[in-house]
Amino acid sequence: MNKNEMIDIMNDVEILFLNNLEDTNIFKNPEEPEIVNMRKKLDEINEKIQLSGENGILEKRFKKQYEAFKVATLTRSEQPESILEYSEYITDLRRVISKGIDTPQQAIDSIEYALKTNNIPNKTVLDYVKNNIESFPFYAKKRYNELTPHIERIFRAEEDAKRQENNKLIVPKKQSRITAIWNKIKEFFSRKGEKTELEGNNKVSEQNITNAHDNMRRKLQVNPKQQQPKQQQPKPEHIVVSDLHGNIGRWNQLQLALKKNPNLKVTILGDAMDRGAYGPEILMQIKELSDKGRVDYLPGNHDLFAYNLLKMRQYPDTSQYKGALANLRGNHGDITLNKFANFDRLIIQEINNGNIKKPISLDELVDWLGEQPLQKVVRENGHNYALAHAIFDTKLYNYDSNFNLRKGLQLDIDDEKGKNDSNKYDMLRRFNNILWYREKNPRTHMSDLSVPEGYCMVVGHTPQQNGINIEVNYQGNPKNAMVFVDNPTEYFSLTDMSSEKLEDYIRKDIGREDGR
Repeated sequence: MNKNEMIDIMNDVEILFLNNLEDTNIFKNPEEPEIVNMRKKLDEINEKIQLSGENGILEKRFKKQYEAFKVATLTRSEQPESILEYSEYITDLRRVISKGIDTPQQAIDSIEYALKTNNIPNKTVLDYVKNNIESFPFYAKKRYNELTPHIERIFRAEEDAKRQENNKLIVPKKQSRITAIWNKIKEFFSRKGEKTELEGNNKVSEQNITNAHDNMRRKLQVNPKQQQPKQQQPKPEHIVVSDLHGNIGRWNQLQLALKKNPNLKVTILGDAMDRGAYGPEILMQIKELSDKGRVDYLPGNHDLFAYNLLKMRQYPDTSQYKGALANLRGNHGDITLNKFANFDRLIIQEINNGNIKKPISLDELVDWLGEQPLQKVVRENGHNYALAHAIFDTKLYNYDSNFNLRKGLQLDIDDEKGKNDSNKYDMLRRFNNILWYREKNPRTHMSDLSVPEGYCMVVGHTPQQNGINIEVNYQGNPKNAMVFVDNPTEYFSLTDMSSEKLEDYIRKDIGREDGR
């Protein structure tokens, strides 16, 4: 079997455990689509391992994780010692990620937790040992030397898996269906001279978008005379992700990408909070990066919950406050609520951990959130994109291209008081549509659709179980294309739209459909 894929899936499961596992070793919501889909993948891998009869380091790691996953999803009731070992490993890993390592004994304990489950110890732990080993007390140094061969054995097992996979012959895949879809994508973006709804509006034109894009590029680029040779410069790139939902592992991956590439721009399509354990921390870190121009944040429906709750907390009898509180509690937002209640302590912790540089009050954070636009149009690599959390709405964009949560809340309050005219009521419905729309759920259809022709929409909100989902000719309209990016492991690159990256997405999707 493909051991590289097995390692990747085990890493994804580890992130699920870190973000969703309760103290009882049970997932907060075992029936979430992401967890159900992962259960199927793990069952398939387990069956392949049993058929192969292999029992190496990686297979042993998988078996412990698989047993822990069955307990976490309530498909196994008893908790053998292997599950308790895995629980100790996850608990320690969560502590290392949030607080780091302070003492040699903590480092040794963390290494032992990892080795019991055949995992490589966390890099933070190994870096601590590397930098401080000379000052370790004798017993700690001796114990580390005893553990070193076990660490190296696990390293070699992973390296061997990678080497074996790279040496395999690559079997060409069928091209007919791939080529057909790829040609549709190229045809969609090759249309010239067709005036779109947004291009015909005074507020937005292709030239304005291009100028803004060029200005942004000029700000990011250094003086040409001071530039390094081109081959040493990371290329400018603009990627889109959505629905982080407190997933600190995924957020750390994004931060690492931003550090590696000073020309990288990230747009996040909302819902950084709830479900996972680190939503408020991620949001305040996003704000700091947004202030520097590295990240754009377009709020989603979970951001609406937090915004309405905090802005209306002095009026707990209002429908806006009650609705926000009910939605938070119904979406595993108890951790978010607790962190809001202890926000001053959280800020001190984040500054001490080096995650943020400047103190910020809860009101400052929520005011910033309320001012972020819900929709954005950009031009990248010669293509027009329309970005929003759940669906892009041209009529609301033309009404106010900077429409935000603050304005939506005011329309909601005014509507209850009977102050909205028919046009404002229509905009309120469209505002809710942007945050909630899912094609297959009629309850989320708050208004008729008004999607921009000639633009490729990029949205989150609707979970995708099989990677990035690309729909050419969305809802049968040849002038519409839509990309769904609510996937816990992938991102979508606007700047690579015409390159092989999109073709890879399509090939992977087709491969799944063909059962390969």
